[in-house]
Amino acid sequence: MALIKKENAKQKGLAIFMTESKRQFAPVLFIAQPLPTIMKNLLFLLILLIGFTNIYGQTDTEKLISGVWFFEEKCDFRTEEEKSTEFKEMPFKPIPKGYPKLELKINGQYHEYQNPDFIEHSGKWKIEEQELVLLQKMELEIEGAKSFETQAKSGYLEKIDGEYYLPIKTNIKKITDYTLELGNEKLYEKYRRK
Repeated sequence: MALIKKENAKQKGLAIFMTESKRQFAPVLFIAQPLPTIMKNLLFLLILLIGFTNIYGQTDTEKLISGVWFFEEKCDFRTEEEKSTEFKEMPFKPIPKGYPKLELKINGQYHEYQNPDFIEHSGKWKIEEQELVLLQKMELEIEGAKSFETQAKSGYLEKIDGEYYLPIKTNIKKITDYTLELGNEKLYEKYRRK
């Protein structure tokens, strides 16, 4: 390889080297700069790269949470006094292992199964400020109760595309590719993706 150094470029603080590659027969231009300038440029590029990684490399919670989640266990670290104020609902029959199952579809729909044969709740879901919001679709109006329209005006129900939904908000305590924890530090449910 032939090496040519230009004197006038050196006077400006830069050294320009031209080499001719035997394989390509085309001159290749290398610009060598003083070390402090190179370090500043590398630092700028590193900061820029970290910024883009943080913006585009973050895991999108909605993509991560969508899928089928099987119930694993309920973790309860409340005191006996805190537990005594809770209304306990007794199931009609034993719930099979892995249920209730929660299916969160990418299109924003969800189904909650109490057992393999029965969809207990369905509707829409969304993420708002680290909360999973299940919008449970209201099917039947009960005579004598407030109408869905009245409940929507009072903020108890949400009206979306002419249908009424009951919003159920749950904190997302932890989410990974295979684990979902919904609740708070004292009481939460663990779900696992299979």
